Amino acid sequence: MADLDNLNKIYEEMVKHIKSCGLRVFPTLSGEHSLAEELPNVMIWDSERDDWTSFIEIAKEEGVKTIIVETIRGKDENHADDIGSITLAWIKEGIIYAFEKYTEWSVEPPREEVAPSIGVSYGREEQISKEALEELQNKDENQLAEEMLAFVSKEFPDLDRVGLYHKSELFWNQKGIGRWRLEPKLQFKIEKVDTIFREKLEQELAKKVKEQIEKEKEILPKLIEECLEWAKKNQIKKVTKSNIDYFLTEKEIGLTKISRDIMYNQVNFKIQRE
Repeated sequence: MADLDNLNKIYEEMVKHIKSCGLRVFPTLSGEHSLAEELPNVMIWDSERDDWTSFIEIAKEEGVKTIIVETIRGKDENHADDIGSITLAWIKEGIIYAFEKYTEWSVEPPREEVAPSIGVSYGREEQISKEALEELQNKDENQLAEEMLAFVSKEFPDLDRVGLYHKSELFWNQKGIGRWRLEPKLQFKIEKVDTIFREKLEQELAKKVKEQIEKEKEILPKLIEECLEWAKKNQIKKVTKSNIDYFLTEKEIGLTKISRDIMYNQVNFKIQRE
């Protein structure tokens, strides 16, 4: 629990840090906003990691522009001027990411007793539809992993390894499944699905790279000759890998690392022979 004497001060520090990161502060009226109704999917920062600065900096890295700040003050005469709880939140692609901090005397009881106004509580399977639960229970891990790969391929055509956890969460959320609201057995099943998905993604990426290399083989001989002439023109006696990258940038051509390495070796070999 936060120290009573410090929570007001911490609030000021939070607002100051948010603004120093170039983000906007959106203050909410306690208990009157409707985020819980419009965006039921919420991810709560681990309460054991009381690091609100990292929470804000992650939001900035994710391209968020605004941080929602909710404060609840005491209602009795002893705490009328004191902040009892603070919730920071940001939203991306329909998911609320929230950080909570509250005092022992706060009017807001712990999350296990009452769901906060900014989102939904966890450990409550009744919030997941019966159909979604049955689908998760009845389908095997490989089938679900294939569905996840198809979903990610469709939503993110430039298939890559960036943001895999976020992409996984989007897949489960569009099925109406919040992993942290499930019993441990089903949470473990989701983790297995995610692992199989990552293995399938690696196979798919390796396949794409192989196909790309085969295509590049057709244009490599011409590019090597053009790069050789470019090196001569610029009086370069030994090209570096940076030279190769610069040459390809000028040509507005992107190659795989394997093809770039072939160019590097072949151009230098031809230079030495002449």
